[in-house]
Amino acid sequence: LFFLISFCSFSQVNFSEDISPIIYNNCTECHRDGQSGPMTFTNYLEVTSLGSMIEYVTQSGYMPPWHADTDYSTFIGERGLTDSEINLISEWVSNGMPQGDPSLEASIPDFPEGSVIGIPDAEFVMEESYLVEGNNQDDYRVFVFSTNFGEDKDLKSIEFIPGNPAAVHHVLVNIDDEGLCAAQDANTPEYGYECESGFCTGGIPFLATGYVPGMIPPVWNNDVGLKLPAGADIAIQVHYAPSPIDQYDQSKINLFFKDQPIEREVEVFTMVDTDLFIPANQVYTHYQSLEIGADISILSTLPHMHLIGESWLVYAEDNGDTIPIISIPDWDFNWQNFYQPEYMLKIPAGYTIHAYATYDNTVSNPLNPNDPPQNMYWCDYTTCEMF
Repeated sequence: LFFLISFCSFSQVNFSEDISPIIYNNCTECHRDGQSGPMTFTNYLEVTSLGSMIEYVTQSGYMPPWHADTDYSTFIGERGLTDSEINLISEWVSNGMPQGDPSLEASIPDFPEGSVIGIPDAEFVMEESYLVEGNNQDDYRVFVFSTNFGEDKDLKSIEFIPGNPAAVHHVLVNIDDEGLCAAQDANTPEYGYECESGFCTGGIPFLATGYVPGMIPPVWNNDVGLKLPAGADIAIQVHYAPSPIDQYDQSKINLFFKDQPIEREVEVFTMVDTDLFIPANQVYTHYQSLEIGADISILSTLPHMHLIGESWLVYAEDNGDTIPIISIPDWDFNWQNFYQPEYMLKIPAGYTIHAYATYDNTVSNPLNPNDPPQNMYWCDYTTCEMF
């Protein structure tokens, strides 16, 4: 009696071959010394010390942080793991987190320090270091840079560089050619001024760009660019994340000038509704639309709401033809982003942009600032709401 047999080879999931490339290419950019992540993931021991937590946050989709629905539309710099990668992490943790052969461990990417664009044409640094108090509280603060240019400048990019990446959570960048932010700053004795949402000037800001950890700054190539009016200020609203220890930050703005004339100027369409009303004890969806009068190309989009926000859905439509723009099914106030399509997204004249924002103003929302829930209205502060 003869048998034809083969020997099965069982390869156990290990850190060096299977897990290190996932962690180093998706997590380490923020989770390394001096960056925004609260812990470092740069070697086997650091990762295994928090292996169960990593399994939990990847299984739940909380990390890596990316809240736009990638099945609806795609953007530059998307973060996320495949189902296979998530399952590998879970299997590895369940099997005791074996290291494997250290010689087979993946290399940590060469993350750029400073500018990711190049040498700037102009640089504006905060006049002094700002103390981020170690009180475990969010700190929202606006700082104003006076450019003092005697003529209009054509910009290729505006880049924010955090002085302390571990302290800076996110930033909004506003071009202010009316001096509103500077006037607001002059009314306070300290450097900069406190502002929980927006820029607290009463006007609608010209949001030129922003910053979140790992974000690729927008670069406007060819004949596309942004006009910076002569004498305009650049104001930044910085969100400093809660910290248990005192920290200091002295961030800066880099400007890059165009080397050819602008023929297609970057502008900002702002869809707002300052009459926003969200009834207490309701899950409420607010709707606005914007008819497009001339062909435009979308370079980025920034949905914005506050603590009781639940979701966004934005698309353009004309006679049944739909152009998806963005869906955020699980809004998180702490992870706002300028979402940039890989290619400019053309919206032809005659289309209408439809925007739906859903808010959960009920007791079941643990982030609701009011207990019991109260009617909510538009205002600058985080404890109110925006659309």
